Parts: sequence; structure tokens; C-alpha cells
Amino acid sequence: MKGFVITHLGKRCKIGSDDSFATIICSLVIQRNEFILEGGNMSGSRIGSWQRIREGLDVEIEVAEFDDVSEDCYTLIDPEYNNIIEEKDELLEWNWKLEKFREIEKILKEENLL
Repeated sequence: MKGFVITHLGKRCKIGSDDSFATIICSLVIQRNEFILEGGNMSGSRIGSWQRIREGLDVEIEVAEFDDVSEDCYTLIDPEYNNIIEEKDELLEWNWKLEKFREIEKILKEENLL
């Protein structure tokens, strides 16, 4: 089968397929200092890594042909990445509160109560 051999954090994961597809997406979200690595196939092999961008972060992706996929692919969520999510959720909450405030403010102005 054809697919990807991903080497990351000292581990190797093979994701491939004979009859369907295999995907791998690697992203750097600079404004959030975020590194995302996601991959998988229809058979269920998956890899996921969500981390803060930092010096020395190393990922090797090779297109290869092999006989079997990895059973032990992994998901890694860096504890620092959780801070990104919490900050994002908090920002969404504050944006929602600001939107509601503006709606109430508009009504009060229309009723000449403000």
C-alpha cells in the first residue's frame, strides 16, 4: 500500500491505504503560535499533534510504499496547547458578551433610557 511514514517526537507512524485515501495536514498558525499535525485513513489509523511552536520541533513526512499500517499511531496534546484553547474559548465568550451588551445598549438608546 502507499501512504505516509511520519516521524515525530521520536515515534514513527505509517498511514496508508490500498483502496481509499490517506491524508496528512501540517499547519503553522503563526498568530496563535500553534503547530498542528493531523493525519489518517478510512481504516482508522490516526495521528494528531497539537503544540505550541518552538525551536527544535521536528517532523519528517515521507511518501512510501509498505505492507502494513501502524497500530500504535498516537495523539499528543501539549499541555501548553490547552492554554491556547482556553484563551480562544475565553475570547469567544467575551465577544459574545460584547455583542449582547451592544444589543441591549441599542434598545436602551431607542427607548431613550440611555
